[in-house]
Amino acid sequence: MDSQVQLKWKEAETVESNIQGYMSTKKIIFTLVLVLSITTCAHGETSCPLSSLSSAGLSPSIPVSLDQFKFTIKPETSRVDVKITNRDTRPINALFMVVDFQVSGRYQLSMIFYLATSAEEDSFEPAARVSPVFVAPWRLTSSLLPGASYNNWAESTQRALECPDEGRISVLQIAFASGKPFDYRLPVWRVDPSLLEIDSWSLDGFPTKPVSVSSSLSVNEQGRVRVVAMGVVEPQMSDASELELSSWLTDKIERSFEFVPAQYNGAPISCELDVVIRFYPTEGSDTVKSLPTGWARSALTIIDLVSTAPGKGYELTYAGYPVSSNAVRRPKPR
Repeated sequence: MDSQVQLKWKEAETVESNIQGYMSTKKIIFTLVLVLSITTCAHGETSCPLSSLSSAGLSPSIPVSLDQFKFTIKPETSRVDVKITNRDTRPINALFMVVDFQVSGRYQLSMIFYLATSAEEDSFEPAARVSPVFVAPWRLTSSLLPGASYNNWAESTQRALECPDEGRISVLQIAFASGKPFDYRLPVWRVDPSLLEIDSWSLDGFPTKPVSVSSSLSVNEQGRVRVVAMGVVEPQMSDASELELSSWLTDKIERSFEFVPAQYNGAPISCELDVVIRFYPTEGSDTVKSLPTGWARSALTIIDLVSTAPGKGYELTYAGYPVSSNAVRRPKPR
């Protein structure tokens, strides 16, 4: 990610100047995005201007309006910008929203929006379980008053391979300063898995030259990972070398990755993730173009690894976000 990668922790207007402090907390929002036509932008980004966002199936008049959507497919991730306006007569203290996206009627991915004041954050219960490490609410420094707006953005670990042609609000929860909360959910809604923890990898067997590997991962109901398929994308390797690398990498992934599982109507389910793992990626290169035709379904996650001091350490970047030099660690309970 670029310099706009930040934790959703403070007002959007002030986050840009504090990114370094936020990155050290190892928290990040994973979310995704929407829309119709495609416009190619600089730096390998693709802009997908939003036409509409459906709230069919929810209350006829929801207490917020969502405007100025902007969806951008970035080299390693995807981002959405949105303006949220309070249309109710009561101040809003928290908002949790799941938006899902489809292509030709086929589910593509989901996105979570999560806002809360500091007090409401401790008591508010989102409809979906989220990763305490990688999903955190934007902290509202003041309640969202009637008629007031909040410019919000979110990023996802998944890079969309094409713009969705439909987006809909599937869950909307709002806690007001007083009175009954707003809580509506479609009969069928789902969220994607979110990364919870990565344990350290030993450097025995760590590649010393650039190589990209495609992998399909199955994340079960407990968040455990199994490698379903794996193959070297580039450069070409001998069968023996590819088998050796695949075996080593499979062991590392299955032993070290843990997720908050995907959910269907709030219940944990198993699912598959398409992942590209790049060792020593070249700046500006687009590994996606080298993938076998039809390999990835609708979106994929890109993981980059570089050993800056062979035999002593490495850097791991998950979906464009520099996770750490060794591992992601679950935070201690508050």
